[in-house]
Amino acid sequence: CVLYPRIRSAPLLFLAVLLLLLTGCTSLSPAARAKVDPHLDFASVQADPERYADRFMLAGGAIVALREDGDGTLLEIRRWEMSKYGMLLAMADDENPFLVYSPSRLDRQAFAVGRLVTLCGRVAGMATLPGDNGNAQVLKLELDEINLLDTPFRYGLHRNDDPSRYTNTPTYV
Repeated sequence: CVLYPRIRSAPLLFLAVLLLLLTGCTSLSPAARAKVDPHLDFASVQADPERYADRFMLAGGAIVALREDGDGTLLEIRRWEMSKYGMLLAMADDENPFLVYSPSRLDRQAFAVGRLVTLCGRVAGMATLPGDNGNAQVLKLELDEINLLDTPFRYGLHRNDDPSRYTNTPTYV
């Protein structure tokens, strides 16, 4: 039969495509993943950041704002729930963003508002959310490694049209 060779190669093609898709989802280096404490969850760290100071955790979400901060960059990120493997699943129910400080300048085009990221960061306590008159205290991480996701938008996984949209309007400062 002419179709027999195609049927035999279909599982191999499916496996190849699946592996290609999976490698694009969580490409943090093994060195960064080795630093991460697998027992940390975002809610616990946010509730008591001093207890978890200087420990590394996985986090991810959509970039809401990018601000230059001296020689570095401060990212405001709208959190997404993550699998234990570091894949983004869906926008988190809480309305709280978190901040990530990078000691080096990040490219504004690559780190555009709405872009999804996964990262490894060191817990650095709480910080005041810029532009909020000093009222909002949010979790702050110091960037160890970051992965820009190839797909900046995942349709159907959240209520809004924009993966970074919540009560505040995303802005560049």
